[in-house]
Amino acid sequence: MFKPLLSITFLPLLACSANSKEPPKSSPIIIEPISLFEAGGFLCNAKSAQSYIGQKADSELAKTILSVTGAKILRWVPPRANLSKDHRVNRINIAYDEDYIVTSIRCG
Repeated sequence: MFKPLLSITFLPLLACSANSKEPPKSSPIIIEPISLFEAGGFLCNAKSAQSYIGQKADSELAKTILSVTGAKILRWVPPRANLSKDHRVNRINIAYDEDYIVTSIRCG
C-alpha cells in the first residue's frame, strides 16, 4: 500500500533530476563598490585616540574620542569585563581600570 504512494510522491522529483545534467548557466555577479557614506556607516580609527590613554574616563572624554576616531558607537569596557565577540567597524571600545583611568582604546 505504501509503495505506490511513495512512487507517486517522488515521481516529480525524479523527472526534474533527470533533466538537469548540466549546471544552470548564469551571468556573472558584478559588485559595484560604494562609498562608506552611501553604505550608511562610519569607520573607526583608534590610532588617532591613543594619546587619551591615561586620562580620566568621563563623558567629555567620550565625546572627544568619538569625534577624533570617527566612530558612531562607544562602548565602555570596565575592569575584568567579558565582551561579546561581535565586531563593529563603527564602534570604539574604551577600557578603564578601577580608578576610571583609560587603559586602552580600540575599534570593534
